[in-house]
Amino acid sequence: MFFSKEDLSQVSWHAFSREAMFDKRWYLRGERLVVYTATMLISMAAQAAATYCMFKYRNLRTHIQNFSMHEAHVHNSDIMASTILSMIFPTFLSLMLNMEYFLLLFWPGKKLPSGYVAYKKWGLVAVSGGMLGTTILSTVVAATRSASISGVDSATAKQLTDLYFRPPFEYKSWPQNIAWLVLMWITLVLNHISVILKLVALPHDGKEVLGSSSSESISDELDSQDANVLPVIGEKKPPFDIIVEEKSLASAS
Repeated sequence: MFFSKEDLSQVSWHAFSREAMFDKRWYLRGERLVVYTATMLISMAAQAAATYCMFKYRNLRTHIQNFSMHEAHVHNSDIMASTILSMIFPTFLSLMLNMEYFLLLFWPGKKLPSGYVAYKKWGLVAVSGGMLGTTILSTVVAATRSASISGVDSATAKQLTDLYFRPPFEYKSWPQNIAWLVLMWITLVLNHISVILKLVALPHDGKEVLGSSSSESISDELDSQDANVLPVIGEKKPPFDIIVEEKSLASAS
């Protein structure tokens, strides 16, 4: 098991405070937490936009086929495949960065097995490659291709496209497709920044940065607490009879 009961006891709301998240004892901890958070949020937005576009084009195909008594067939598998891939890889990316985020948030000094560390490293690289391929493929499809209708004559096809005009058959003319691709490119940039930060910080994971201001301030604070506690422990209290005598004299006066 990676975690014990002692590790679970470290989970607290204080870990979400600014001073804890930007603790300089851990190499690039604050920078990674910020970039991971931004990447996860934008990737979820890209996934949602791709899901919306996928359902719209699927409904367009279904409506035209039902209206034409299944004589007309809409060919838009290219945009459907692109949107599905844009749902899959951002999901994998969010899952991996979520694990990295909470490990770094609650257990920055945790020593993990080397096999798991290698899995995280190459898994994140593989997902980043999938994100790159999906983003380029989706951009090419949306910019250069369009849907088509077969099974009916050109006049009937024109009537069907006029009846079901949204989403348009020309992919690049629909603003929702543009928004989806913009979110994908932003996610891709943040994704590669996250990978770079992870690879740079990987040799330092689980190790405190020597000479950091946080380490020095914490050690100074502990020393000051010890200095304040020790005299109190070694202090001698007066005997009980002396205290009683002082109280009696005070009451007599």
